[in-house]
Amino acid sequence: MSWLPGGGDFEIFSRERMDIVSATVSESLLCGFAASDSPRTAEASLQRPFLQQQPRRAGMLRRALIEIVVVARRQPGLLEIPASRAAMRDCVLSLMLDTLDRASERPTADLRPSVKAWIVRKVRELALERPSEPLQIADICRSLAVSRRSLQYAFEDLVGMGAVEFLRNVRLNAVRRELRVATGSPDEPIAAIAARWGFWHMPRFAAYYRALFGELPSETRRREGGSTPHGPG
Repeated sequence: MSWLPGGGDFEIFSRERMDIVSATVSESLLCGFAASDSPRTAEASLQRPFLQQQPRRAGMLRRALIEIVVVARRQPGLLEIPASRAAMRDCVLSLMLDTLDRASERPTADLRPSVKAWIVRKVRELALERPSEPLQIADICRSLAVSRRSLQYAFEDLVGMGAVEFLRNVRLNAVRRELRVATGSPDEPIAAIAARWGFWHMPRFAAYYRALFGELPSETRRREGGSTPHGPG
């Protein structure tokens, strides 16, 4: 994993038949994303022209970039949907921040039980206050001024699941409500509904949905008397 700050020339020599995945990210965007999590990490790393990281974290970022490129080429309309675009952006930024943060492998200091309870309660309140808007982890961190790791540990300890899984389940329930009550067009593809709620990887969305509800999205629509579904699931 190599990191090159902006404003300089880039040159690389490689062996034949080598695939290289790269991404260009605004320094201000990355630092802004890191502001409530690891503000010094991004700022310090931006001064270093090269940084070798653990293969596992680099591999996760590489796979995410490839998935997004493949999906965007097949379905360019996803980039026009705010929730899907935000989910893709936050996925890349969070993984990129993890690759830059050497401390991310170390456990954070234990939070007081009262702080954990406050975090969980506030996240639930935000989810209930905005039932028609998909919430992302970055939204929560900015709103509550807490780090992603603190958010994760609070939910794991008190709820038995991570914050990412909790918010994903909130969004899955929102999709299910739309499929059951047909709030939009009855002919709207399931994939379009899912994309509005930030699910840009359709096979993964269908798997999440089935794991939570015991049926595919298309089965929910058929049972509720909706139209023939379009798209996966």
